Amino acid sequence: MSFKRKQWIILGSLIIVLIVLFSIILKQNNIGSADLSSSFQTKKTCNIGVITVSGFLNTEEEDDELDSLRVAQAIRSLAFNSNYIAVVLLIDSRGGSATAAEEIGRAIDEIDLPVVAFVRGSALSGAYWVAASTDYIVALETSTIGSIGVNTSYLQETDHNQKEGYAYQEIVSGEYKNVGNSYKVLSEKHKKYLQEYTNDIFGVFKDVVMRKRNLSEQDFSKVADGKFFIAKNAVGINLVDKIGGIPEVKEYLSGVTATEKNRLLLCEPTKI
Repeated sequence: MSFKRKQWIILGSLIIVLIVLFSIILKQNNIGSADLSSSFQTKKTCNIGVITVSGFLNTEEEDDELDSLRVAQAIRSLAFNSNYIAVVLLIDSRGGSATAAEEIGRAIDEIDLPVVAFVRGSALSGAYWVAASTDYIVALETSTIGSIGVNTSYLQETDHNQKEGYAYQEIVSGEYKNVGNSYKVLSEKHKKYLQEYTNDIFGVFKDVVMRKRNLSEQDFSKVADGKFFIAKNAVGINLVDKIGGIPEVKEYLSGVTATEKNRLLLCEPTKI
């Protein structure tokens, strides 16, 4: 064999090795590191829509607060995109208004795609309402879960105002029109009214959690007092399905979408 021919054989072998190595690296980048990446390649190939749910939940946009309508519309928007086969909510919130939680929960119920809640820090009160509305909840072991309840407490300012010389004059069209005004003393009758109102909202919250988490009255009674739990303990009372992270999210979605785990790519999170 001539020396020149040997050179061509060696060169050809090197080219084949480089092609194989390049293919392996490209495959790994597309399947592994593409998750939650902002790369252009991810935007073309990702198939799991991701929405960040963090901060105080409200029905209007305020500083450091999350507009529930925008979250709901983002969820619906992902469902209309044929590229997505599931949705993941990255939750880290201590709660918010019941109405905001309900609005997001209704959007989750409307779409046909499976929805997973991944709790990265906390899912408390209204934020747990949102998490419970999904199909499956994965949480980091040290995340905080629960605080199921409704709070309509406020600071009564009557004593302070009296010391300052202010006299509150009430002029209203009905007995209950001004209930909860911090400038007036709350009577026992009005306090009972506010308690009933609070209990009614709690009843809606309770129905969602019991139905979505498949809890009996006895099960729910264990979490109905407003306690919050570390996630590893929340699993035992069925407030969380699985302790873990993105791999556990993919494990669940692989089963419900009949897709191999290495083919599930989480998109860059949509921040509201």
